[in-house]
Amino acid sequence: MHFFQARLMREFNKVCQLLSMSMSMSIPYQDTLKQLGLWTLEERRHRADLLEMFKMLTGKSSPKFESLFERSTLSATRGHSVKLVKHRCKLDLQKYFFCERVIDRWKQLSDDCVSCITVNSFNGKLDMVRQKKMGFFEDHT
Repeated sequence: MHFFQARLMREFNKVCQLLSMSMSMSIPYQDTLKQLGLWTLEERRHRADLLEMFKMLTGKSSPKFESLFERSTLSATRGHSVKLVKHRCKLDLQKYFFCERVIDRWKQLSDDCVSCITVNSFNGKLDMVRQKKMGFFEDHT
């Protein structure tokens, strides 16, 4: 148990040291996060959206998946089997709703990722997606 605490303290001290260095040298926020291996707020929000959607799909969270999303009825879909229909937004505000903003990113996931059984395995697959495709969780508008 003491080894675990010592390792955490070393990592914590390293993070504090890097943060103080970056503040004194005026290193940009993005570069500091990259050095520390941390996620930006935007990336964490998109990742949390995908995790919540997966929980709804597997029935581990409410509201029910069917109440917010509509599955695609097309049989010839590329990618994974859980394709969703994205509705046209009449108002600009509607495209920022959870059920609309998460669909594009969900469609880009692989079948291996979407067909996970547990939330932890899905979480691990999202980490692997981020390592393979840097910028996957960032908005490019």
